Amino acid sequence: MAKRTKPITKKFNASKNQPWEEYLNTISLKMEPSNDAHKERLAWKLITWVKEDPDAFCLEQFYNLVGICSDTYHRWCRKSKKLEAAHKFALNELGIKRERICIEKNLNVNHVTAFVLPHYHKRWSDALEWRSSLKGDRSEGEKIEVIIPPIMVKKEE
Repeated sequence: MAKRTKPITKKFNASKNQPWEEYLNTISLKMEPSNDAHKERLAWKLITWVKEDPDAFCLEQFYNLVGICSDTYHRWCRKSKKLEAAHKFALNELGIKRERICIEKNLNVNHVTAFVLPHYHKRWSDALEWRSSLKGDRSEGEKIEVIIPPIMVKKEE
C-alpha cells in the first residue's frame, strides 16, 4: 500500500450555487464551514437521531451531539426548508415519545406535561387553547370560594 505524502485537506470554495458560511462547532471550539448540503445532512441526522435514540427527549441534546448552538440551528432552519421540515418532524416525534412515557408510567398528563407538550404537537396546543377558553374571563376582583370538606375520622368503639 502506498503511503500518502500529503495530508488530506478540505477545500471550501464559495460558489454562487452553494454559499458557504462559518459556524462555531461547540465540540471542537473551531469555526467550521457549512453549506446547503451540510444542512441537509444535518436534517437527515436529526431524523435518524430522534427515531433511533431511546434517550432522545429534547432538541438541546441533538444540538450538543452535533456541536452547534441553538441560535445557529434555528437560523439554519429559517434558511433550509429541509432542515425546517426535519425540525417539525423531530418535535412531533419527541412529543409522541413524551406522551407515550406519560401513559406507560401512569403519570397524570394534565399536571406533568400538559404545559410542555403544546410546544411539540399542534394537537396538544389546540387542546390547551380549548381548555383555556372553557374557563372564561375572570375579573381580578372576583372572589373564588373554596370549600374543603372536613376529614372524617373513624371513631373507635
